[in-house]
Amino acid sequence: DVVCYAPGVDPTNPGTATPTYTTTATIGLTGIWRAPANTLQAESSCLVSEHDLTGTSTGFVNASYEWTGSSWAISFGQEHNGMTGTGSAVITAHARSTDADHPYPRVTFTNTYSRQTAALHVKKLLDLPDGATIDDHTYTGSFYCDLGGQSIQGTWTQTHDGTEADTGDASVTVTSDAQGLNTLNSASDTVTVYAGSWCQVTEDALTSAPSATDGHLVWGSSTSKYGTVTFTPDADGNLELDKTEVITNQVERTEANVVISKSVSGGVAGTQYSADQQFTFVYSCWTDSTKATEVASGKRTVTGGA
Repeated sequence: DVVCYAPGVDPTNPGTATPTYTTTATIGLTGIWRAPANTLQAESSCLVSEHDLTGTSTGFVNASYEWTGSSWAISFGQEHNGMTGTGSAVITAHARSTDADHPYPRVTFTNTYSRQTAALHVKKLLDLPDGATIDDHTYTGSFYCDLGGQSIQGTWTQTHDGTEADTGDASVTVTSDAQGLNTLNSASDTVTVYAGSWCQVTEDALTSAPSATDGHLVWGSSTSKYGTVTFTPDADGNLELDKTEVITNQVERTEANVVISKSVSGGVAGTQYSADQQFTFVYSCWTDSTKATEVASGKRTVTGGA
């Protein structure tokens, strides 16, 4: 914004003075704006302010960039030449000088920015039936992150005990990085990406049973906290730059059935043997073929032909 006053008026404290000229100027990078000819009286004082973009990504190609501040400097002036500062600048207009290339005083605003990074972590948890524990397992998988075609990918691994305890973050290894933020093929607990990136984490197929000694326990479904992890502002403009994708494996308890039937060969019920003839069977069941742990035993009686 440009607000100018008559000569002698302090534009930072104009009191009751009325501006003689006001406008909002829009210029592009390296652009120049100049007040129209014959608009300002010589020695008019003007307050020049830039709209504050600090903390936003306005005008950038993605959310990884953020404006951090601005400063100004006055050149080719008479009263304020060489002055610098931040915030609003006071500049005094004067008649055309003899400098053919720079005939009028100029205030130049310089904006600074930074590029934000975000952190991705991976965590493995278990969801077990009440009272159950399973064997220790090493879980593995992969991850893929991208920002406008600049991808980062790699693998993760975590050894977890057979409880529902939180054993911390998985170890991640970046194998390729087009964003240039990570050390390749070096294990850590963090994948660094630029803000604005999205990531997906997958788990390798589980090939061994949850427990080698309890055949009742089987792997159930797997869930993810996010599915797709995004490092972009939410609807309220808040940007979370540290997120953990949690993969939870469910373990289910299954029940098996054994069906016992009886048939008689070479006879007819009610003729060669009683129609209600009963036969008794003894059974035992174990968790596995080692027969180390018996889980059920008893007797069952079956009628012939049933």
